[in-house]
Amino acid sequence: MIIITDFGTFIKQLRKDKGLSLKEVAKKGGLSHPYISQIENGKRSTPKPEIINKLSIGLDVDYIQLLEAAGYFPKIKTAEEIIHDVETMREKNKGKLKKATPEDIKRMQDEQDKALAGIVFNIEELLSDGFYIKYKGKFLSPEQKQKIIKFMNNFL
Repeated sequence: MIIITDFGTFIKQLRKDKGLSLKEVAKKGGLSHPYISQIENGKRSTPKPEIINKLSIGLDVDYIQLLEAAGYFPKIKTAEEIIHDVETMREKNKGKLKKATPEDIKRMQDEQDKALAGIVFNIEELLSDGFYIKYKGKFLSPEQKQKIIKFMNNFL
């Protein structure tokens, strides 16, 4: 399990865990290896989503996972993680809090859903050539992206 202290440390640990060199990640993602090194060592601020997308390709990891690690939107918690958080809070308060009920968990999940509702993706921007998008494990070509935009324009 990786504990995130900052984005650079996170991607450095991912890269090392995968046994990849800076040059391998840079080549695969279309970035320079000195730039990635600067991010990893905290000499650059958290990159923009376009660069994070390239890092996700270079590291062969989920783009959303990297966006979460970079702080672009909150990590989505599972019911088990929410239960763990409640139980931990209860333990810290030495039993002053009641045990989490299914209603408590549902309420927390609803609150999380409301927080995520403000995150909006512009599909047309995502389908631009600046983003790499996978479907069924394969990257979409610029032509495929244009076909999707055309399809959506015809039906929406």
